Amino acid sequence: MTKPRINLFSQGTETALELLTRQGYTLSCCGGVGLCGRCQIRYIKNATLPTLADRKFFTPLQLRDGYRLACKSKPVGQTEVELYFIESKEKIVTYYHENKQQEDEYFQIPENNMNGIETFLATDIGTTTIAMLLVEKNSGRVLDTYRSLNPQRIFGKDIISRIQASVDGNREKLEKLIREKLEEGIEKLCKNQDIVSLKSNYPMEHIIAGNTTMIQLLMGYDVEQMAGYPFTPLELNLIHSQIKGIKTVILPGISAFVGGDIVAGIYYTGMFREEKPSLLIDLGTNGEIVLGNKNRLLVTATAAGPAFEGGPTASIIGTDMISMAAKMLNEKIISPTGQMEDSYFETGYEADGICITQNDIRSLQMAKAAIYAGITILMEKYQVTGDMLEKVYLAGGFGYYLDAKKAQEIGLIPEQLAIKILPVGNSSLAGAIAFGRMDEKKREEIKNIPIIAEEINLAREEVFMERYLGALSFPE
Repeated sequence: MTKPRINLFSQGTETALELLTRQGYTLSCCGGVGLCGRCQIRYIKNATLPTLADRKFFTPLQLRDGYRLACKSKPVGQTEVELYFIESKEKIVTYYHENKQQEDEYFQIPENNMNGIETFLATDIGTTTIAMLLVEKNSGRVLDTYRSLNPQRIFGKDIISRIQASVDGNREKLEKLIREKLEEGIEKLCKNQDIVSLKSNYPMEHIIAGNTTMIQLLMGYDVEQMAGYPFTPLELNLIHSQIKGIKTVILPGISAFVGGDIVAGIYYTGMFREEKPSLLIDLGTNGEIVLGNKNRLLVTATAAGPAFEGGPTASIIGTDMISMAAKMLNEKIISPTGQMEDSYFETGYEADGICITQNDIRSLQMAKAAIYAGITILMEKYQVTGDMLEKVYLAGGFGYYLDAKKAQEIGLIPEQLAIKILPVGNSSLAGAIAFGRMDEKKREEIKNIPIIAEEINLAREEVFMERYLGALSFPE
């Protein structure tokens, strides 16, 4: 099969991964630190010098032939590469009604046909990536997309590092980095529209959702109070602002750990309007969990580590990890305690091109135990059982591909909830889209979400450690 070839141009300041991400390719599951080996490319010309990470994944012959990891390679000048990676495409569900989902299709309309179409921008600002969409307001169709790595990562790949960087005097730099990236996305998405001219048929609007820290840094707020207990953000309310002359609405958050991205998910699913309670689970490096209905919402966040999203120590993406773990359990390659058979303990178990190590299994056990404990504690505090829940919304690109049966088999979710799982893709972006399409009266509803939400700090729950330890093993 012919591999796609991409032209790249750089001054040597950006990695090939960053350049490709800007063009819409999602290559790495390890955060771009050279551990997963998924972002494999081959230079047709002007190959960079191989790094230690390259030597780990490629043979000497492949290195001479131009094979490199995109995350560790910084091309200089004009070059051309072939893509050998396994692309991870995040699903963005833009419509949900009566148990039906419509997965987004990227409609590309002719340049001369933009006039008369009312559009707006929807953006999800994550710690690792920024995703922006140009949306037709009437239909909710996604007309164009822009995706990029968050440039603030030069100050650290995690939230804590960036908070510390801001406290250490880099507040303005962090704000400038994210604003310039958003402006770049606006220019790309709105290239066929006169977005600030009075000649525009419709004024452009920009809806932003993001985790609390990313929003604080975007607005240039002092985040010193978020560096330690009681972790107090300067602003959690809905914010009206402007970026590149465009009216910008930033969705509200609930706490330092449950931000506007989760509020957007709550708004999108409509669970805050329903009589019967539902559960929303957003799986990533941090697992956010919401349980409730129109009268009361319980929210919490728990550190899940890299197992679901692909952090610095993850070697494969979360959906593959869960499927493989379930298979290994069924074939007794790992015991319910997570211990690998002796023959695989040192080398790992390989199947379907994926190698699972003992460390991978331990990482998964810790992540799924934290999520399971969080779910059960919220259910007890809300005084509901699994049969009383209307739906279980599973958010994130990871959640879209998750096999509910296998998630149950490894003990990620309680057994009675598996049949109620409904994958909702990137609920942060979907919530921003839903908000952008609503009239002012419906938009006001979002302000009620933080009011009826109560945050549960799992670290202060006496039963959390007991539940966590009890959920570490896989079900018998």
